[in-house]
Amino acid sequence: MILSKTFILILLLAIASVEAKYKYKPPGKLHKGWGTAYSGAFQINKTGKNACQFDVRKLDRKWNIYYAAMNEADWKAIGGNRGGRSNACGRCIEVKGKKGQTTRGHEIKPIIAKVVDLCPSWACNKGSVDFSTVALKAITGYSWDKKKISWRYVDCPIPGQKPSPPKPSSPKPSPPKP
Repeated sequence: MILSKTFILILLLAIASVEAKYKYKPPGKLHKGWGTAYSGAFQINKTGKNACQFDVRKLDRKWNIYYAAMNEADWKAIGGNRGGRSNACGRCIEVKGKKGQTTRGHEIKPIIAKVVDLCPSWACNKGSVDFSTVALKAITGYSWDKKKISWRYVDCPIPGQKPSPPKPSSPKPSPPKP
């Protein structure tokens, strides 16, 4: 009897931990700040070795084009000290430009960039992010400028994986025949 209660308890705990792993995660808190650029595509280390210590040869092509340097305040706020690195390292952010802060006719739509570096406090205030020129242009229509943005942490897409198409709604049942 005691063995079966123990087994049931262990089983319930295992199910709960699996459910917790796959639960829906709401989008992260919305941050607001300035978007700037510090180097071009495939130039992550142009200003020195990236603070996340990524080997750029091993990063997926997309992240060598759409990358970001997180401001120091948010870099520290997320915590971590993995070999001197922040938990921001390798996280993805979804970024949008702000109406009136983009080139004329630029469609404001979110882009995703990977955090690979730290933007020091003298260059980036809390909420601000420094991007590759390609990423900043996709966000604001400008490749070199200082424009208002909003961003949030999101899960990084898996390279080569296309988003799942929406599931078709189930057909409505036919009314019963008289």
